[in-house]
Amino acid sequence: MISTLYLMPTQRCNCCCDYCYLDPAEKQKQGSDRYFTAVLERFIQRLLELRPRRPQLRFIGGEPYLKAELVCRLTSRFLEQVPAGMTLVNTNGTLITTGRLASLTPVRDRVHHVVSLDGPAAFHDSRRHLLSGGSAFARALTGVEALTRLGFPVHVNMVLDPDSVGQIEALVRLLRDELGITALAVSLLQTTPPLPVATKLALLTTAYRVATRNGITLSGHHRLLLGHRIPELRCRAGERSILISSDGQANVCQRFVGRGRGVPLPDPERIDFQPLPWRHRVASCYGPSTRVLADALYRLYSREYPAYLEVTALDRVLYGTI
Repeated sequence: MISTLYLMPTQRCNCCCDYCYLDPAEKQKQGSDRYFTAVLERFIQRLLELRPRRPQLRFIGGEPYLKAELVCRLTSRFLEQVPAGMTLVNTNGTLITTGRLASLTPVRDRVHHVVSLDGPAAFHDSRRHLLSGGSAFARALTGVEALTRLGFPVHVNMVLDPDSVGQIEALVRLLRDELGITALAVSLLQTTPPLPVATKLALLTTAYRVATRNGITLSGHHRLLLGHRIPELRCRAGERSILISSDGQANVCQRFVGRGRGVPLPDPERIDFQPLPWRHRVASCYGPSTRVLADALYRLYSREYPAYLEVTALDRVLYGTI
């Protein structure tokens, strides 16, 4: 059974990022609150019947906090009904306020947030633009500070590419010295054509060296490429987790939304939360070049960072697909 449910209640966003993976038409879609409420109720019912390991509810977008009332209501309902469950919200952080978090404070220890920060203020704002104007970085920082002040677990994700790699040192020092955060996820930028393997490896090598030098634990989707070397890291998207997009389709992950890869769902009360058919699963993300990168990264771990040869607590929090 699927044990991790990703919900994308809206594909709209209050930011316009230079590298957004959704095309303009997809970014206008917004789902029905009633539909997502019914989906969650069915998911809870199946969890209580079958009791899979590590049940999770995760929100992704667009910007989930454009639907803040729905996100908070579904989070409260899930954690009330599933005592072993955890939730996570992927967010740009700019809409987080103490008022919006108030209803979640009783279960704060099980409500994780991953906030996107690409570097210090000037760099972050140069590529993540608030549609309303102003500094996206300042608003995100206010959101992170609200989360930490109220005791919510908060994590930071950085999009890693040849432009941002030079910002890692400043970002990890900001996290460590000003925010008290000692972990960072990095997501390799998806480009067309893809970045060369050598470039990706160089970016990750720099990231690990900077993070280690500053006492920061690193993770990221690149870790899931090592499943053939570290079996517990094998990505099981579509097998253990699914994402339901705003148009009511089941997707393997957010990268497939709007690309004709979704599976139309029946009425919520008839969803069985079984793994997607094999042809839809994440195996199609892997190819010879990703295997080359994964093997090179494995050698880097073996040589310099043996602790990363094991699945870390940060890996488990960040990815509901392992």
